[in-house]
Amino acid sequence: MTWDGGERRRGTPSTGLDRGRSSGLDGLRALACLLVVAFHMHTVSGVSFGPLDPIIRGGDTGVWIFFALSGYLLYKPFVKGGVDLTAYGLKRAGRILPGYLVALAALTVLTGSRLPWEHPLPYLTITAPYDIPLRQFLGNAWTLSAEILFYVTLPFIARFAAGREVKTLAILALASTTLATVHRFQLTDANAWMLGTYPLSFYAFVPGMLLAVLEVRRPAWFAALRSPVALAIGIAYLVFGALFTILPVAIGPAIGTPLVMGWLLHHRLPWQRLLIFTGGASYAMYLWHKDLFIAFGPWFGLLIAIAGSAASWAFIERPILARVHAHSARRAASRSAAAAAAAQSTEPAESTAPAPAA
Repeated sequence: MTWDGGERRRGTPSTGLDRGRSSGLDGLRALACLLVVAFHMHTVSGVSFGPLDPIIRGGDTGVWIFFALSGYLLYKPFVKGGVDLTAYGLKRAGRILPGYLVALAALTVLTGSRLPWEHPLPYLTITAPYDIPLRQFLGNAWTLSAEILFYVTLPFIARFAAGREVKTLAILALASTTLATVHRFQLTDANAWMLGTYPLSFYAFVPGMLLAVLEVRRPAWFAALRSPVALAIGIAYLVFGALFTILPVAIGPAIGTPLVMGWLLHHRLPWQRLLIFTGGASYAMYLWHKDLFIAFGPWFGLLIAIAGSAASWAFIERPILARVHAHSARRAASRSAAAAAAAQSTEPAESTAPAPAA
């Protein structure tokens, strides 16, 4: 059976924000968030998960899954070509900023922390993670700093790598892992703020980026990932990554995540609407939960985080993002219409032009 690029889209709306979304990738995003939540329930609040504790202690592996997902979803349009950078920037801002600002305001009120009042600029500009003491509040936002720098540099990387994606990405990933390894062995209190920063974390985006290249450039090879063997190997590497977080780079997630993603992109999962909603709300959940665990304890904090993140996504983030996508769609349609009109206007002149002399 050959892979159908539209297969993974069955069951999702044909129009609107959810058009073309993969419920499988949304489910993986929700799973990554769940891993991080469980990690903090165990390490921050002391909750035991019994025999799963060794894996839960490595639950921050979910962060590297997030990075690989971003690498795939954002790089694929560049590989296919013709990205409107204005629309790209608006969509990235629409996805990141509303959820972050809502979390910042809500957590400031709920937890009573003074840090955002005393240091408003770092928190408003999402640069607080570069100051270790400021990570005491909304510390999970350190990943956003890396994500934002990835967003900014991606168009330049895509242009530089065009036509030689695999070679270029491999070289950049090697440079990133080298920097991360050197930093880990030279880790001190003075440079601890660099943990997970960009470009030291760039290598974590590359597996998803390479999966996008494979899907676009080598669809027959990409189709091989529909095998359950790919899923089993991918899960095994993710478990390995959770068990061996002592390694200076996240090798397990780097190998396992694209394999799991490749399998999910070929299969339709049940409860698609639920997975899509949960995947969307996972961003707010990721931001909210840790501070609420500290302020209210693991179980009451978890209830507040679930309710708050669901409300944030349903009533603020998703409507704003839907408007951004609608604006981008109108912009694309307008550009296409203008290009078609320009092409049509040149046809009469070309058809009546005199033939060149023999």
